Parts: sequence; C-alpha cells; structure tokens
Amino acid sequence: MLVGGLALYLVSMAPTVLWGDDAELQRIVITGEQRTIGQSGEASHLLWLWTARAFVLATSSLPLDAAGRTNLVSALFGTVTLPFAYGAAAELARGYTTRWRAAGLAAAAALALSHTFWLFSARPDAYSLQTALLTCAAWALLRWRRSGGVWALGVAAAAVLGALLNHVMILASGFGLAGLALTAPRERRRELSFAILLALVGGAAALLAAGAAGVPLGDLAGAVLRYRATPPSLRELASVPAYLLYQFPLSIALAAVGLVWLARRDSGLLAGIGLLYLGNAALVLGRLASVRDDFVFLLPSYVPVALLAGLGAAAALPRLGTLAVAGIVAAPVVVYPTASATAGALAARFTSARQLPGRDPVGYYLLPPKTGYLGARRFADSAFAVLERDAVLVSDWLPYQPLRYAQAVEGARPDVRLEMINAGNGAQLTFLTDQQRRTVPPPLYLADASPMPYYELDEIWRCFAITPQPPVYRLEWTGAC
Repeated sequence: MLVGGLALYLVSMAPTVLWGDDAELQRIVITGEQRTIGQSGEASHLLWLWTARAFVLATSSLPLDAAGRTNLVSALFGTVTLPFAYGAAAELARGYTTRWRAAGLAAAAALALSHTFWLFSARPDAYSLQTALLTCAAWALLRWRRSGGVWALGVAAAAVLGALLNHVMILASGFGLAGLALTAPRERRRELSFAILLALVGGAAALLAAGAAGVPLGDLAGAVLRYRATPPSLRELASVPAYLLYQFPLSIALAAVGLVWLARRDSGLLAGIGLLYLGNAALVLGRLASVRDDFVFLLPSYVPVALLAGLGAAAALPRLGTLAVAGIVAAPVVVYPTASATAGALAARFTSARQLPGRDPVGYYLLPPKTGYLGARRFADSAFAVLERDAVLVSDWLPYQPLRYAQAVEGARPDVRLEMINAGNGAQLTFLTDQQRRTVPPPLYLADASPMPYYELDEIWRCFAITPQPPVYRLEWTGAC
C-alpha cells in the first residue's frame, strides 16, 4: 500500500513551480519569509512550513528544483495518510467481519484516488499533512475503542495538537473525534478522564513551548474567533453532495452500504463517524466570507466517507467479487481524465473562465495529477526573456507568484520591478500613469490581458495601447488621458 501510494503520487506530482498560492508557498518554504501576502496570515500552515523547509534543505541532491522538492513533501504526506486510512477502516470492521483487511485496503484506495486528496498530494500545500494527522487521530481512537490503552488516546491527542499547529480547520473535526470517544463501550470510557487530563496538561505545555518558540498563537486564536457563520445559498447546499459524488464516483454506493452495515451493528460508532463528516461539511456551508476555495475545506469530510466505503466493500465482496469491487473503487482513474478532457474543454470554449498559459481553466482542477505540468515555469521564463531592461510589470495574484518565485529564489531578472496590483478602484491605472509621468518613464507591461476582475482593461485602453508581446503585454502611452 505504501509503495503503491508513493508511486501514484510521485508520478502525479507537479515537477516545478505552479501558480498563485502554490508558488507563494514554494517561495516562502525556500526563503523563510512569513506568509503575509496571501489569503492566510503568518500563523497559517506552520507545521507544514517547518517540515517542508527542513525537507527541501536536506534534499538538495535530488534531481528536482526547490519547487519540485516542495511538491514532493505533499506527495510524501499523502502517502503517509494511507496506512492510517487502512488501519482506521480495519478497526471499524474488526469484530464484525473476517474481511477487515479488504475494508482497510478499499478505504485507503478510495481516499487515495479521491479528487481533492489526490490533487493536494500533487501540489504544495498543507492539506495532505492535515489529512494525515486527522486520519491518524481517527485510527488511534478506533484502535482505543476496540482494544483500549491510554497510549492510543495520547496518539490521538498529539495528532490533533499537531493538526492545530497546521490549520485551525481541525476544530471542525472535534465533534466527530469526541463522538468516537464518548460513544465507546463503558469499560473504555473509564480511561477517558485520565486521557483528558493528560491532553489538557500536554496541550497547555505544548502551547507554552510554541509561544516561547515564537509561534504567533494570538494570530491562531484570532483566526478562530473571527469565524462568523453565514447562511448557505441553495447553490452552496447543492455543491456539497456534488463535490462528494466527484470524490467517489462509484464507491459512494459502497459508502452507503457501509453506513447501513454499521448502523445495524454499532449505532454509537456510526454517530461518531457521522459527526466527523457533518462537522466539516457545516464548516464549509457556514464559511468565512473571504474563503474562495471552499472545496478544499471539504477534504476532511471525505475521510469518514472513505472509511464507510471500505466497510461497504467488505460487505459487498461475497456478492460482487473482488474484481467488481476493485473496479468500483478505481473508477476515478477513468472518470477524472474523461471529465477533464470533456467538461474542461467545453468550459474553456463556452464560458469566460480564465485561462492561463498552458492551463485549461477547468480541466486543471478536474484532473488531480499535475504530471509534467510546466505552464507556470514556461510563463515565468518566457516573460523574463522578453521584458526590456528595467521594465515594470503589473500583475494580478496568479501570474505574479511564479514570476516572484523565479526572481526571489532563482535570481531571475533583478532589474525588473514586479508589482502585484489587483484590479479595482482604478488602482492599476493610477500606478501605470504615475510611472508614465516619471522623468524617464520605464517600459511598462501587463502580465496578462484578462478583463475584470483581473485587469482594468477599459480604463487602461484609454491611456495606453496594449500590444501582445507573448506571454506578456507591452503598454505604449497614447497621451489620451
């Protein structure tokens, strides 16, 4: 399982720098900068950043650039998650069926091939580590429910504390993890009081040590306290089952079988598993207004679904057979390339979705693997090759980040001034006209010519002629404003 998962993610991961948040994370892992520019503050992804930085520095001999080695961190954490998924599903099935190994294998495979988990095991971000820690906590609690041992509760507590240092989204899993503990058999619950005390003392000690080490605990607490739930729209309500179906195109049926199977045997255990799903789904439906990539925050809710799919696979084996069950679990291998090749191309043709160089606007997200993806790298290299000496280039967030990576990490074109200015309130035009009015105006460029909300093209056209100079756009002052 480890070998198969590692092979899948090594083949799937992006080889070098990407766009937007991905490129920003790749840069700050290498430079040690704080993450203060992007959607998250400096308290975000601390555990992942520390781990990734240490790994990238220690693996300079690998035949990958620094950005590629950062991607490799996500692939490795994705791989590490799978044994915990196997163990958690096996613990669910033990005592009820002799096919607990099949349950573990099916659950691990279903999670490994689920869209969002696969996607973030191929790109640089904290979410494969976050899923590994959540799945470890779930496995430890299920192991404790079956066989006892305060050590298992300690492992679960340590995993949750580690996850909290990585991303506050672990708090949405708290209800489910607590449900797994509180619905345990009575003889197990006697150990909880000691474990809770141990967790409180250990947690307080960990927080004190983290504060002394410079971890911005105030920012971390602020991220939690600033959360304000907002009522979901009908579209948002519909998106949750739609995303779920895309994660498990056929194995969702196995999850339904597993749900019924578990309900007949241990309703308390099913309640904990259900809370683990509902807590994370509710977080997304009542999300912060500033969060744009909602689908990412549904990722923890797919862990309990994968576990139920594993149970369903074990229950369905006698009737369907091994090949049929394996085909159901492996359906994403066919579904995702098909969706990317059809829906992605159609969306690019018939909608105004943004297309960056070498990147289909929809297919890039529909297809998890980023094998051989060089779009951002080629864009940065080509842009710096055509820019004039001492040029000023105005860019929005997505293309700015690979350019900034190449300049900050690789020393590309230090003479070029990069300005990340998002469109709105005339900010781009004001900056460009100010540059034009300098005693010696510098050569001015746009990184892209996508219309609003990316670039104030109508306003810029009034003052400048926009000439393609692939992959960027040269601005020539017309004197019309």
